Amino acid sequence: MKSTLKLFTACCLTVVCATSAVADDQPALYELAYQFKPGEVVRWQVVHRATLQTTMQGNTLTAKTKTESVKRWTVREVTPEGEATFVNSVDRVKMVNQISGRAEVKYDSQKDAEPPAGFADVAKAVDIPLTEARIDRHGKVLERKELQKKISGQFEPPIAIPLPSEPVAIGAVWSEPHEIKVKLKSGESRTIKTRRRFELEAVEDNVAKIAVRFQVLTPVQDPAIRAQLMQRLTKGRIQFDIQQGRLIGQQLKIDSRVLGFNGPTSSMQCRMELNERLLTADEQVANKPEKAAPQSPK
Repeated sequence: MKSTLKLFTACCLTVVCATSAVADDQPALYELAYQFKPGEVVRWQVVHRATLQTTMQGNTLTAKTKTESVKRWTVREVTPEGEATFVNSVDRVKMVNQISGRAEVKYDSQKDAEPPAGFADVAKAVDIPLTEARIDRHGKVLERKELQKKISGQFEPPIAIPLPSEPVAIGAVWSEPHEIKVKLKSGESRTIKTRRRFELEAVEDNVAKIAVRFQVLTPVQDPAIRAQLMQRLTKGRIQFDIQQGRLIGQQLKIDSRVLGFNGPTSSMQCRMELNERLLTADEQVANKPEKAAPQSPK
């Protein structure tokens, strides 16, 4: 009887240990979700550099831009389900444009009361409500309202980084579809299907590290169309703080070239870098917008 009891106990312990081993082998799951509070103001510093080189009929034109700005979200409301309504605006902007053969042009919204030629639309967009949006906990845009007139031809970036709706393990992949309208030589337009692909690469110190890549799904052979798409072909990495529930940084790049977009000897090359980081509490206060001082009369 005693030997039978010992055997039964040993079998039970073996089953428990085996079950524990299986449980330990299960991958950790992480819930990625936005968390905001009503009345909260969140700011990010954004640095954008771009070089566009165009060659046509033996002539090459190079345009370089550098933009430093502070993006602000003012949270108006948060529902019990975590849906957040906020207003997107830009506290300040500092730009430098340089085109080959021309003098460099600069604009600083904090120092220049009057913008130079070509910067009027940018100056008007500083320190005013630009967009009001409502997103759910996972970044899905439930409602979006443009509060100002868009600059013609301006690329409208996504309002928020989409996150998976369920807890995910490292290696998980999700995507966000986009449709882009391009112009054809005939004057008509064509819709190109694209997507942003995301992959959770790692989680370190409660920070999710996510790889992102822009992909074109519609087959495109026409160089003129590829030239219109090339400035969207970003790839890079995103850092999302799981505990804070917000994006704390992203680094995106483009390095693309198209041949024959406007004749057999034409070419276009685009290089771009975008770096964004969440400002700390002290930096949030230090980066509150200030009006440019009026110029003294000459």
